[in-house]
Amino acid sequence: MKDQLHDFDFDEAISVEPVFEPSDRFLEAFYRFAGRLQSLQRYFHFSSRYIAHYLAGSELSRILTDLHAEYAERGIVHDDVTLTDRDYFIVFLSGSVITNVFALLESLVAEVAQDVAGVLGHPVELHPKPMPYINRYVNFLVREGGLPLRIDSATWKSLDHVRALRNKYVHEFVRDIPAGIGADQTSEGDTEIFEELILAPSSVECAFSVAGQFAKQLESAYWIFYETHSPAGRAP
Repeated sequence: MKDQLHDFDFDEAISVEPVFEPSDRFLEAFYRFAGRLQSLQRYFHFSSRYIAHYLAGSELSRILTDLHAEYAERGIVHDDVTLTDRDYFIVFLSGSVITNVFALLESLVAEVAQDVAGVLGHPVELHPKPMPYINRYVNFLVREGGLPLRIDSATWKSLDHVRALRNKYVHEFVRDIPAGIGADQTSEGDTEIFEELILAPSSVECAFSVAGQFAKQLESAYWIFYETHSPAGRAP
């Protein structure tokens, strides 16, 4: 226990810079979103470090095992485990983190919409036109709620990119992994997904960044709406 504490540096945890911090004004949805997103940032930071350490050690062990003929049988198993982990660990981490970032952002937008609907005194009524989940709620907030929410084109473009990565990971990559697949059995259909998700941390950092920017613009618009619609401003 003492050795574990000796190796632990809490300063590293708090050095991970949050992509979103709520304002001094309080709405639970924004504070809950911030806490979860910041925790996810730390999860990605420490998981990435551990995975890099594990993969480097596993590769070195594999090479050393292959140098000894008497370990041939173990070497076959080692090759399968090491090469498969090398191909999939980063993809699994990146895909799962991107998926969670998007889920947190979807939840935030839905919660804010519920609050706005409560202030207006009617339920959330989403436009029947087919459109992405977040877009439907933004449509409600702007058209029905009157929020001065102006998401810039760069943020929308990044959001669409992150959504595409999330959808490919959830609906194509995870679904299509055959049971017992080996590192040398990767299908051609997986290649494009690998090429995009393997860019981690760039793809993951893009997801964090767009979530932070979106939340900042949403919070700013919400408080303008709140001041306009609440009796006497009701500043918290």
